[in-house]
Amino acid sequence: VIKVSAPWTEEAARYLMIWMALLAAGIAFQKGQHFNIDFLTSRLGAKTQKKIALFTGFLTFLFILCIILWGVPFAILGFFTISPGLEITMFLPYLAIPVAGGVMMLNLIVYLGGLRGGKGKEGPESP
Repeated sequence: VIKVSAPWTEEAARYLMIWMALLAAGIAFQKGQHFNIDFLTSRLGAKTQKKIALFTGFLTFLFILCIILWGVPFAILGFFTISPGLEITMFLPYLAIPVAGGVMMLNLIVYLGGLRGGKGKEGPESP
């Protein structure tokens, strides 16, 4: 047993956990596994449900667009910062934000395309 710990392992685990969580959010989005409260919408008609889904999809689009647009400059700022343990540029950990936003945006576009095409519930249940 080695009694010396490598100082970079904790930092690497933290950055990889961030990447994993953000990319998993995009995958959960694709599978419709994000939480949603359908107590009221389940009592409405199909047309109204579709309109609400399109509206919430539009709001989600704006939110994800903000994540991407503000995440890119944030990642670029990371070029000028070096992590203490790994001694890598912080661009790599910060890049997880716009990349995950891009994955979510692609899944949202597929979801909204399914709604517009009349597929309804075949895509994710909610954005």
